[in-house]
Formats: sequence, C-alpha cells, structure tokens
Amino acid sequence: MTNEDTSPLIPTGPATAILPAGNCKSITVIGTEAIRATFDEQTLRQAVHSRRAPGVTDVVLNPDAHVGYGAPIGCVMVSPSHIYPGPVGVDIKCSMSLLQLNLPADAIRERPTRRALINAICDRTPTGPGMGQRNVPKSRKVDASLGRRVAIEGASAAVCETLGIPADWAARCEDAFHVGHDDTQDALTARLDRLEATGAFPKFAEKISQLGSYGGGNHFGKEVVDGHLAWVHRKGATRAFPAGHHALKGTPFADTGHPILLPGNPRDGSVVMVADEGAVKSCYSVNHGAGRQLGRKEAIRQFDQKKIDDQFNEDDILTNCRQYPKDEAPAAYKDFDEVVRSVTGAGLATEIARLRAKFVIKDASKADD
Repeated sequence: MTNEDTSPLIPTGPATAILPAGNCKSITVIGTEAIRATFDEQTLRQAVHSRRAPGVTDVVLNPDAHVGYGAPIGCVMVSPSHIYPGPVGVDIKCSMSLLQLNLPADAIRERPTRRALINAICDRTPTGPGMGQRNVPKSRKVDASLGRRVAIEGASAAVCETLGIPADWAARCEDAFHVGHDDTQDALTARLDRLEATGAFPKFAEKISQLGSYGGGNHFGKEVVDGHLAWVHRKGATRAFPAGHHALKGTPFADTGHPILLPGNPRDGSVVMVADEGAVKSCYSVNHGAGRQLGRKEAIRQFDQKKIDDQFNEDDILTNCRQYPKDEAPAAYKDFDEVVRSVTGAGLATEIARLRAKFVIKDASKADD
C-alpha cells in the first residue's frame, strides 16, 4: 500500500480512529487498538477506494471489517445520489433472528434432552441449497407465472392468498403494493411484457424462483444523515437507532431503541444490544458479527480437527456434526469480547444480554463465500 492510497490509522479515542482518504472526508473507524491491528492492508485500501467513489460522503469501518467484494465486509457507506452493489452486500448472505422462549435454561441442561431437540429440529427444518429436503421443503415454489404477479402486483390479496401469507402481514409492509405512474398496474404489466419480448430478462423464470433468498443479508435504505436524505449502505452491519430516534416513532421500540443482534461464535456467545446516542458517529449502524480473522481455506489448513471437536465437548456445546467445520471454528473469527468492547467503548451501543450456546445446528453443504 502506498502513502497515496492511505495513511496510517489515527486514534481519536479508546475505541475510535480515523483513516485519512486524501482530499475526501476521513473514514470513521470503530475499534480498540487490538481490533484496529486486525485490519489488513487490502481492507484499508478497499475502504479508501469506497470513500473515493462518486457521490459517497461517508464511510465507516466497523470492528468486524475484513476484505470483501468491492467494499470491505463490515462497513457502512453513505451516498445521497448513488446505490452501490458491493456495499449493499452481493457477497454476504447473513440473516440473524432471535426467538425468545419461556423455557428455563435448566430444562435443557441434560445432554440427551439437547440431542433430542437437535434431532427434532433437523427433522422439521430444511437445510442446504435449493428447495430443501423432500420431507421438509424449504419454501413454497414460485414459478414464472406467479413470479410475474408478484413483480407486478406486489403483496396483492390474490398473491397473498396463493402464497398463504396472512393479509395483515402485507398491510404492515412498506411499499407492499405496486402501481405505475398512472396509479394502476397496467403500466407495470406493459413494461414487463416489453422487457421480456426484447430478451432483456433471459433468466426471468430462474431468478424469480429465488424471491426472498437474498433480502435478509442485503441492507440499504434512505435515511437522514447530517440533516440530508441519503442512501445508507450497511454491509455486514445492522441499523442501530437509539430511543427517541425519529425512525422509531410509532413503533414498539420508540422509547427503548431498536434491538441490535451482534452474533459472535458458539464458544464466546452473542449479545443483544441497544443503541446509544453515540451511534450517530457510525451513521446509526453496528456491526452484525465478529468478522473473520482467517479466511476459510486458511482456517482449514491451520486448524486441528480433533482440538476443535474436543473443545466443543469440553465447553458442553453439542452439535449435529460428526466433525465441526474447521472454517467456522470460533478461532477463525476475531476476539468477540474485544469486538464488543469496541462497540461499547465507542459509545455506539450498550450490551443488554449475553447469549450462550448450548447446542449448534450446522448446514451440511459447503460455504459458497
């Protein structure tokens, strides 16, 4: 890396720094000294190149940042005028959910109970690529005919009925129903017909079957940044709106702030957080994971399989794997406690709860990232 590409990180606090980007506004960096040491040359170069892209006004490098496609995984990019595919997240597919049960922890203390739960969940939950298993289909099939209706009508009553979606769900969705410039769907139908007739959509039937597959991990939206509307791209990050934020008005989280899920690894756990006022410095964003410190191939080369499996047994964490994937072993990721310290130390969010794994279910198919 040359001095022209980037300058060294300049600390501005216990868990913050800036990365100069030439004549552009400096990049905001979130991370303790230990975390900043994990940012390699290529990650910093990608961040600087992202900052210099046309229309970009702000870039934030989160504690989990590592090399991605076009832009680092673990960054936030703001542009009033442009939407960029790389920072939206064409190379990530993470999608986290938290379901809280009324089951006391003691109820799953015994290993046979947890093993029975693993088996029951696997019997009912589809995994792997494609449509899932024969006895557990992954989703309702969306063929080209139904896909056309979804593209044109959105969540119309007929579409919802066909897919078995409750009508009140669609009513709670923003932009759920589609109309053209004439306030009807005729213009949309004509446009789609024209595009298909000219061969503009040669893979329409194939792609329409993937509806819903990528929405969970791709994040961007129009928000107010520094008093102006702008497109906020969150790549491997999640929004972090504190209590009182205007975007939460009228929601159940208006007085508490929106929950933030920061997943770690089975050994060190994950955390639930809530944003603080300091989240403004990260464009109201918090990293959505710990971030890799070893690539998949490097982890597979370096790690000892027996040590990984023995450690899970020692930590009393059951899995559905004969051998836990080496490329997803806890040591393949950054120090989770240091990642959390970076977020809290920068004043972005407060830890509300620490979640500990009692068992882990992994997909058997190979990772494609």
